[in-house]
Amino acid sequence: MDLQSWAIKNKIWESKSWETYLNQLIDVYTQAVTFKKFHEWLKETFNEKSIYALSDELKDPARMSISGGGLEENAFGRLMFEKFGLGVKYCESYEQSLEEYRKYGDWIEINVRNIIVGLENYDTFLKELKSAIEHFSKVLNITFAEPVINENFVEWVRYPNPKLTEKLNEFLNALAGVLEFTNYYTMFVRYFRTTSIAILLNYLGCDAEGIKNIRALFGVKEVFNANMDIVDLDNSKPYELFWLDGENSGRIIYLFGYWGFANYILCNFVKDVSSQQSQFWLDRIESLKKLRKSGDWELHDAICDLLKVVFSFRNAGYRSSILVKLSDGRVSEISADLLMENRWYIIYDYYFRRYNVEKPVTAYKYNYFKYTFGEDETVNVTMFLEQIFPLLALGFLRYYVRDLKNKTIRFEANDPPHLDKLISEVLTNAET
Repeated sequence: MDLQSWAIKNKIWESKSWETYLNQLIDVYTQAVTFKKFHEWLKETFNEKSIYALSDELKDPARMSISGGGLEENAFGRLMFEKFGLGVKYCESYEQSLEEYRKYGDWIEINVRNIIVGLENYDTFLKELKSAIEHFSKVLNITFAEPVINENFVEWVRYPNPKLTEKLNEFLNALAGVLEFTNYYTMFVRYFRTTSIAILLNYLGCDAEGIKNIRALFGVKEVFNANMDIVDLDNSKPYELFWLDGENSGRIIYLFGYWGFANYILCNFVKDVSSQQSQFWLDRIESLKKLRKSGDWELHDAICDLLKVVFSFRNAGYRSSILVKLSDGRVSEISADLLMENRWYIIYDYYFRRYNVEKPVTAYKYNYFKYTFGEDETVNVTMFLEQIFPLLALGFLRYYVRDLKNKTIRFEANDPPHLDKLISEVLTNAET
């Protein structure tokens, strides 16, 4: 089922329809907190202690955690060292830790570093996930309580059948279930975190009350008109309005988007995740190709040229962005910027097919492409958003920052796999 059919079928504009998603997030959070408690138990039980000094019940679990599986690729000891930070003190690799244990046996001193499921900033992941849950709970008027964890963590590392692997698989499956590639709710957030109200109304066929519900769920604080004034949604014409991102929608993508925490954790554990997701990006590019050929996605020539420049540089490894300037309710100018940091840059001139060597700089925004719209070219910001919406919705572009005083909005190019195909097969071949 495509996203639009799913959204309409589930009446996604009704707040209660998001209870399912909230329960999914709570399930992930409960398991995430459990792993936090497990790591705290590891520290309390083993950190800065020698195996010989542990109680008899803990000696075998400690040995299992230090050396279980030997040098095998999927060794339990390797898992504990690399993903949970447990190993012989002062050792910088699992192999070194194992060698020290084999040399000195139970006399080694155990160290537990601040790593949980491969993340050093695991507390940030937990904090953001909890904030997302609290936001949805408040909007849905549901009481959320911290989960109570009752686990015998000795069993997680007990020789010869530790339960950690089973628990970890459950957690990874839960994470996989809320990624933007697998979860309709997360995908919907990705699509409409930055949008014109007109696009959302046409997509869902709902009324203004439904838009207000989505706004609340996304945590959108500011709605703008064509002149980039903050307006009241109730007292303005909805087809002239837009929002750039919400506090909660941005948080969801930060957690479960392609560049988010959950995907990072999964890629740390499952080798073929990256290759599987690579196909998702190819499918997205294919959908954009079909959209262009259908004639339903028209791009102003200058906007198309601008996108080619921005994505070409992003594909080359440079950080690139689009700057949109507004004046009197219309887009007056668009430009492409490159952010350069502490190195030599060889810039390829898109129009004259020549290379220019830029001097090394600390931080330099290079205004590479600029187009000023004439008086007869009426392009307002909602029209501009509609033209770049497919790229925003699918994750090739993202809203970055806005300046109300100077009436500007900046969008930044992302760098998913196969970006070269987006440029060559969708943007360059726009006329086919």
